[in-house]
Amino acid sequence: MSRPVAVVVLALSIALVAPVVASAAPDADVTTLRDRVARDGSPRSRIALAAALSKRGGKADVDEARALLADAVRDAPDDDVVASARCGFLAQHDTAAAARTCIDPVLAAHPDSGPAHLIAATIAGLEHGFLEADMHLDRAEQAGMPYHTIFLMRMQLDAADDEARAARSAGPSWLPKEWALVPLGIVSLWFCWCLLIAVPAWLLSGLTGWRARRARAPRSRGGVLARLGGVAIWLVGGTIAATLPLAAIVLLGAGVCGVLAHGLTASGDLLWSGLLAAATVGGIVVMVRRSLAPPRQLDPGARVDLDARPELRRLLDEIAGQIGVAPAVAVFVTAAPGTQASIY
Repeated sequence: MSRPVAVVVLALSIALVAPVVASAAPDADVTTLRDRVARDGSPRSRIALAAALSKRGGKADVDEARALLADAVRDAPDDDVVASARCGFLAQHDTAAAARTCIDPVLAAHPDSGPAHLIAATIAGLEHGFLEADMHLDRAEQAGMPYHTIFLMRMQLDAADDEARAARSAGPSWLPKEWALVPLGIVSLWFCWCLLIAVPAWLLSGLTGWRARRARAPRSRGGVLARLGGVAIWLVGGTIAATLPLAAIVLLGAGVCGVLAHGLTASGDLLWSGLLAAATVGGIVVMVRRSLAPPRQLDPGARVDLDARPELRRLLDEIAGQIGVAPAVAVFVTAAPGTQASIY
């Protein structure tokens, strides 16, 4: 039995049978209720028998319950419990639209009817209008319906709401959920490869720069470490340039497969994965560009701003102190071969 049908059965059994046959014995069965109908023939007795027959579920029982409810509504058109019972029966054995058409006039005529609001909450749950159902349950509680009845109805409606959300977000059953892992695995391997060659390249580049700074000389291109670092950096750049379009297509495929296989609930994970992928690729690209960028050359004849280059000023002052001359006042770039600046 599905959740919505369970909600209907619960509403009928609690909201209709319990108020009507409260004075009957706990083991009252269909035979006892038939005897009661034959004895007094009241509309309330007939809807109690109709509810018991409806719970049995046989075709003959359902047809008899339908006839009993029609007779009860005809004999007591202004009784909200009788009218609500018929609407609940339609919700269980007919369509939600027919039950909605039935319950709306009852609510209009009896806005404070607890059974009517319980049946209205059931119908709203069938139509997945769970906020409306919760509002009707509040009205039913205000009308004096038992708290445990409202509590059980809320539990059933919450479960039906969760089931409906899962059904809306779930993808088609023909697509295995494991398919979404294939493109994600390919992209993960691609990232691991890029990081595997990028990290050694960064370490070699940093080590070469540290040795050059320690020697107080420009970075040499003839060293083994420098050559290895350059090869690794070019390998990183070439790999990213060659495989980035393919990785983007695979990542898009992973997102499509994830949404189809796992539903819309995967969209948040997909967004975070995309942001992480973009940040990783962006960081690698920036590192490669900075490593491959040629050193900035000053224009010939331009004056070097020593205030902006404190390391150069300290170096010039140290050299001037070693050879016993006055510190440099100004530095100009010259176009002479093998030199980058002239010192005055």
